[in-house]
Amino acid sequence: MRSSFKIIVYAILLSLLLNYIVYYGFTTNYTGDVFSEEGFKNQYNNSVYKFRILSKYFLYFIYEAIKSPNIPDSRLLILDSHASNSFYNSYFILNTFFTSLVSIILVLILNNPLIKIAKNYKLLLIYSIISAICLTQFVVVPYDVSAYFFLLVFILMSLEYLIKSRIIYLIGMFFIIFISALNRETSALSISYLISILFFKYGISKKIFYPVLLMILAYLIAYIGLRLYFQNNTIFMHITFLSILLPKNLIGLLAWILLFILSISLANHKKNKLLIIYFHILSIPYIFSCFFTGLIFEMRLYIPLFLTSVILALMDTDKIKNLN
Repeated sequence: MRSSFKIIVYAILLSLLLNYIVYYGFTTNYTGDVFSEEGFKNQYNNSVYKFRILSKYFLYFIYEAIKSPNIPDSRLLILDSHASNSFYNSYFILNTFFTSLVSIILVLILNNPLIKIAKNYKLLLIYSIISAICLTQFVVVPYDVSAYFFLLVFILMSLEYLIKSRIIYLIGMFFIIFISALNRETSALSISYLISILFFKYGISKKIFYPVLLMILAYLIAYIGLRLYFQNNTIFMHITFLSILLPKNLIGLLAWILLFILSISLANHKKNKLLIIYFHILSIPYIFSCFFTGLIFEMRLYIPLFLTSVILALMDTDKIKNLN
């Protein structure tokens, strides 16, 4: 317990340090016109972005709490002609807060009896994951890091469900899917993960059908409800498939491949590699959407796949198989 507490403190401080470096040591060369309330509304109240409401409200809440008379910052004015220091600081606070929560949940997951990892490697793994999350924030958005948090909470609950088979964990997973779907559509990856692990344990069985159906229902309630509320069926199609051949997207593709290889190399057993492949196959709709929107350079889009794959790589497959 004492060791876990030390790791959590380290991870939180690391989250603060790396996010500070990313937000204040560097200036994004990618994201623009979203660092003022006006610019933010112009982007996030339109297209597919308007359905991602949860973290948008988190950001507004922080902004209202810290809002102060604006002192122009030439660095930010390059990114947004109406940039507000308080609004930019709100991104930092929001994403640092959720990066810290991600690190706490990671420690809890790595301490779970179904996860097999040497104590000496826990800190190194957490350092690597937090670094990857922070490094990919050259695309400044309000919902990515919170989406990672909800994904990891879902995974933690699923591990407890596998161990104890209690309905309370299924209910918790249902609400996490629903809440995370209000945040971002990538919450569907939680369902891909659940199908992968349950199929590995039970094969084709009723024990898979009911939990998965419940999660799909939670996702659809949120997904359809948002679209009915906003009365819009926006399809976000950015660029053609040929955009993959752009140099920056080839670099993004390389990052995807390297992270995939890393997760495979961490696998405890061939069965873990199989789990990772199951998960990626079930995530093909998400992967295709990333490819066909021409956003492969945004390496943040692979982070939820990477996080899940790393955890699948470390699962004790023999224990999972032998659970009653």
